[in-house]
This record gives sequence, structure tokens and C-alpha cells, in this order.
Amino acid sequence: MLQTALPAGPSGVGRRRPGRLAATARRLSGRPAPARRRSAVRGLLLAGAVGLVGLWGLAGCAAGPAATTAGQSATATGPSPAGPAASGQPTAAGAASGDQTTGVVGERPAPGLYNVAVSLTGGSGRASVQSPARLTVTAEAMTAEIVWSSPYYTYMEVDGVTYQPTNQLGENASFTIPVALDQDLAVSAETTAMSQPHVIDYQLRLDSTTLVAAP
Repeated sequence: MLQTALPAGPSGVGRRRPGRLAATARRLSGRPAPARRRSAVRGLLLAGAVGLVGLWGLAGCAAGPAATTAGQSATATGPSPAGPAASGQPTAAGAASGDQTTGVVGERPAPGLYNVAVSLTGGSGRASVQSPARLTVTAEAMTAEIVWSSPYYTYMEVDGVTYQPTNQLGENASFTIPVALDQDLAVSAETTAMSQPHVIDYQLRLDSTTLVAAP
């Protein structure tokens, strides 16, 4: 059987070139392949940017409350102002100047004349002393004028020292003796109110909280 060889046509005739296939595919898809690739790349970039922004937002939200809590903790636990006003302790200036009403500096008032409440205990309980008493303060001593409720006291004794009365005849007995504030001061006084003189032991106490400058 004879086979007739068909002559090959011109190059490319009767064949579909790859380029034509690609063109046909592009026409069918309605968009060139490079354009689709560029769109896909832009989509990936946009998605990545959105993801980064979201991560930054989450990190900021997480750090915000922590920073706020730390700031509040620092404010709540921060050191309080130090000093005499916060601790309630007297200032050096106050201690140096003393009480403005009494002039007290430390345990002794500043030199001057004062009135101070005085109480008496001991004896039979029938005698009393005048209160307030006149207090005299100097750089060397602090003395008080003790005025009794009776004219029959002839002397007083303090720490072994005898003091004579300073009153005028007919007045209640009065004595100027050394004293201390806010202490029980043991004294003895002789009275002739009874048939025979008697020495009676007493205690005097001067209250510094009542101390005021004498007019």
C-alpha cells in the first residue's frame, strides 16, 4: 500500500504556538497574567501591613494598663513628705521660742512673773493654799509665793532649809520658797493653831499647763 507523504507546510502552519496559547488564556481570563500577579502581590502587602498594625495595637493595649498600674503604684507607695509637719513632731524653732502664752522654754519658763495653779495635799485636810500662786523666774532660780488659808503658820521647811513668813501682821501666812513645775514638792510647815505648835508635812504641786504671764 502506498503512503503518500504530505508535504509539511510552512513553519508554524497547522500548529498552535505556545505564545498563542498564552494569549488565548489571557483573553479568556479577561486580565493579563502580569496584572494578576501584581494584584496578588499588592493584596499580600496590604494584608501584611494590616497585620502589623493590629499587632502594634494589641501591644499598645497590653502595655497601657501595665504602665497605668505602675504609675498608680508609684503614686500610692511613693515616699510621703518628710519633716516635722508630717510626723507631728515639734520643730526646732518652736522648741527654741517656747510657748507664746507662757514663755516656757524646756522645763523652766523664761525669766518673768507668772501665775500658776497650785494644789496642796497632806495634813488634816483642813488647810489650803491660795491658787493660783505668784511664780517668779530668774536665770538662777524659780520661786513661788505660797499663801496659806491661816495666819498661824510660823515657818516652812523645804529640802532642810527653813523659810520665814513674808506676810504683814494680821494677814494669812505667806512664804516665798523654791519650787519646780509638775513635781510633788515635799514641804513642812509649823502651825500654832492648836494648843501647842505642830510641824505638819504637806505636798505642793504646781501645774505648768496653767502657767500664764502675770499682769
